[in-house]
Amino acid sequence: MSRSESQPRIGVGIPSVLMVLVVLAMAALCMLSYSSATSTESMTQRNEDVASGYYRLSAEVQERLAQLDEQLAANQGDYSAVTVDGVQFSSEEGKDPSFLLTVREGEKSIVAEGILTPDQPLRYRVLAYYTQNVSAEEEAPYLELMGGQD
Repeated sequence: MSRSESQPRIGVGIPSVLMVLVVLAMAALCMLSYSSATSTESMTQRNEDVASGYYRLSAEVQERLAQLDEQLAANQGDYSAVTVDGVQFSSEEGKDPSFLLTVREGEKSIVAEGILTPDQPLRYRVLAYYTQNVSAEEEAPYLELMGGQD
């Protein structure tokens, strides 16, 4: 019996096929990793844009509240002479006058609602502070199906 008959033979084809499969698996993992990193980067960029936009608008609201405070101090609490952009005043009989301050940038806005307190050491008090999405056009109150016509 010769030596070649007693040992199993491994041809050149099996290692080559295994190497091709390993390379394909590594390429697939590389593509998945790349797409995951790309989507994570875009999500992080979106989050950064939203956060920086919020803080920019919030700083603008605080600056306008400071202007409101300065003008109220200069006018001894008389809000009729106050000229701060985005501030609207309203007053009801028997209640302290209230104000609504809106700062808008694109489709986002921050709103500060408050009341003027002329009898207290503070000139105003903020009651609500919230963000709001402002859409360019009103959405229809119904769902249009198949390009429906009236």
